[in-house]
Amino acid sequence: MKFRIETIDEKRLIGQRLRMSVARNRTGELWGQFAPRVREIPHRIGTNKISLQRYPTGYFETFDPNAEFEKWAAVEVESVSDLPSDLETLLLPGGTYAVFTYRGRSSDPAPFRYIYGEWLPNSAFELDDRPHFEVLGEKYRNDDPNSEEEIWIPIKPASSIVAQPRQTMSNDVKPHQNKDGRMFIFTAPSGAGKTTIVRHLLREFANLSFSVSATNRPPREGEIDGQDYYFLSTEKFRERVENGDFLEWEEVYPGRLYGTLRSEVERIWANGKHVVFDIEVKGATNLKRAYPERTLATFIKVPSLEALEQRLRDRGTETEESIRKRIARWEEELQYVNNFDRVLINDQLSDALAEAEGLVRGFLT
Repeated sequence: MKFRIETIDEKRLIGQRLRMSVARNRTGELWGQFAPRVREIPHRIGTNKISLQRYPTGYFETFDPNAEFEKWAAVEVESVSDLPSDLETLLLPGGTYAVFTYRGRSSDPAPFRYIYGEWLPNSAFELDDRPHFEVLGEKYRNDDPNSEEEIWIPIKPASSIVAQPRQTMSNDVKPHQNKDGRMFIFTAPSGAGKTTIVRHLLREFANLSFSVSATNRPPREGEIDGQDYYFLSTEKFRERVENGDFLEWEEVYPGRLYGTLRSEVERIWANGKHVVFDIEVKGATNLKRAYPERTLATFIKVPSLEALEQRLRDRGTETEESIRKRIARWEEELQYVNNFDRVLINDQLSDALAEAEGLVRGFLT
């Protein structure tokens, strides 16, 4: 199954609930009661329906088909005002989820056996204590073999990681060699000096390894595929997005795609090293959310807009149009600065390099 990692904000739901177990499945009864009521609900967001499970603590430690849990049939709403009084509301907490796209009969237990029995134990995550749910969209056809739904599993970074999913999404899982691996994210507007700082750190610390990003842009003179970037065609890039191969990706500029392959993080951690990222701001935010306790994310600032513009011109590779776009993006990206653990001002390069070394040493001790 294809999957992605997604972090969501809290959601307001309205619906009905019943207690049940795997052995005493009352899902049909629940939806039989709720489905005719959906048209009565105002303030709905979209047309999707949500099937949600709230499991008691310890439910997954030892499987018991007779153990009860609470199941909801619900829809998402913008507001809980003016709702039918006999329906109930539920606030779904925000957080990180593994989202699996499943096609097949809803009664087939195979996808859940795979998720809980194979994917989760061999991933970098463990279950979080939040509801599990399925999103039933336009392609959902109940127990039809061609039905399609999304399965949302609440996750958090594993306290002791044993393995990382392979890029190929197969059941052949490569052992994780670095249980205490860290991630160092350096992000900045283009021209702020993050690449210079990252290259310095790689020379100073033998246990750091650079995460090579993938992109659909053409290589510049002297750039090497697999060393500077993984250069992909636009078609191939989007194909790999569809296959779930990216930990994060972003259209940084119109038509220009950048992303981090899952296999790249797996490769570095499997070699017993810590991962270093030189990455744009939104991608950095997504990576930080995926591994919050194992990541130090640093935003590199220039002392002024004028200094940034001069650095871009000094490169000699930027057109006036590209400089204009980068400056506009710089102003947008400054809004994200509070999302990061540290802010490093690159005014004097020697001072910035020394400060970056201190950040790495401090996080590794």
